[in-house]
Amino acid sequence: MKVYSPKKLFPTFIAAMLLGLTLPIHSVMAQTTALSNLYVCKKYSFTYQLPASWKKDYTVKDLPKNVDGFTGVAFYEKKYNYPLAEIVRIPVSVWADYEDSLYLKLGEKNGYVYAALMPSETLFVKNSKGQYIEVKSVSAMLNDTLHSFQNKEFMFIN
Repeated sequence: MKVYSPKKLFPTFIAAMLLGLTLPIHSVMAQTTALSNLYVCKKYSFTYQLPASWKKDYTVKDLPKNVDGFTGVAFYEKKYNYPLAEIVRIPVSVWADYEDSLYLKLGEKNGYVYAALMPSETLFVKNSKGQYIEVKSVSAMLNDTLHSFQNKEFMFIN
């Protein structure tokens, strides 16, 4: 699971284009990854366009089982370790039980529904006066995450 840096792969991509070389699909995917900050999950064969607001303020963890027992990956905001989203695989045979839940269907492949799960609330922390205040940076990240899923910025790879 890696996010490629545009600085490292862009020159190779341009050189190949100028020389008229064709690249295998996985190389094209790597170049696309580099140019658009795409997260590549080889373990579960998908890519996810990282929202611009995430910058480098996130971490990714393998998710052996989420609260419902599904495997996948989880994205967290770094400073507060607050969950931004999970992308999990749900067997098609049980998807009907989750179709009207907080899971957002992203696609279906090889007997699994790939679905996103996001927190139902944003993060609030206590300030120096003991009042709870919204962490606006986390709220922005969550809003952008929802928009990225709604805009179909999730793709399967071979």
